This record gives sequence, C-alpha cells and structure tokens, in this order.
Amino acid sequence: MELMRGVRSQLTELISGLAGQDLQPMSLGLSHSLSRYKLKFSADK
Repeated sequence: MELMRGVRSQLTELISGLAGQDLQPMSLGLSHSLSRYKLKFSADK
C-alpha cells in the first residue's frame, strides 16, 4: 500500500506529458472500473 502511495505521489515526474490536473479523472475512472469489476464478479449476488 505504501509503495502505491509513493508511486502515485511521484506519478507526474515518472510519466512525461502527464499534468497534475489529469490525475483526478484517471483516478476516478480507475475506481469506477474497479468497482464495476467487483460487482460483476461478486460471490454475494
């Protein structure tokens, strides 16, 4: 978990051409996709 936080905090330096304002839509899209995946393959359904 700490590794992911470190990567996320340095993401704009690691990827050239990535601006800070691009991180919010990327994060929102990733969380949306992950939650849809979890619901699709949920054993509780």
